[in-house]
Amino acid sequence: MNKNGSLSNGADLVHIARRTVEVIRYVGSPFAVIGDNGWPIESHEIGQFPDYQPRLLRRSVEIHWVQSPHRCAMGCKQTYNLDPTCYIEHYEKDDFRDRDWIEKRWLRPVATRMALGLTCDLYPTSAKKEYAEAADASFWKDGRK
Repeated sequence: MNKNGSLSNGADLVHIARRTVEVIRYVGSPFAVIGDNGWPIESHEIGQFPDYQPRLLRRSVEIHWVQSPHRCAMGCKQTYNLDPTCYIEHYEKDDFRDRDWIEKRWLRPVATRMALGLTCDLYPTSAKKEYAEAADASFWKDGRK
């Protein structure tokens, strides 16, 4: 945003760079080792950098998210990538079990669309082997979350 509170260069959507960091975990445990500063201790950078993610969005009835908010916002007429010298530090979860829950939750809309006989919203999603069961609508029966 600029000084008057509007999005950069008149954009509807601003992508902000993200630096993703894996954390050190206790041996044989899903829990991260927390440093003296209260933050997980960094192990190494993972993924690409800059990993641009949609983060600032102009409120409009014409703009809507498709699939996960990390995927795509439709209806934007102009987008802008913020300079990568300004980026978000993205730490993998302190408790690795959170990653399991997130991966499965991302597949829930895929499973619902498939059960209704619909195609994917925008991007086809292929589930990692360890989460493939969550892409099946029967996984979500009986209130599973």
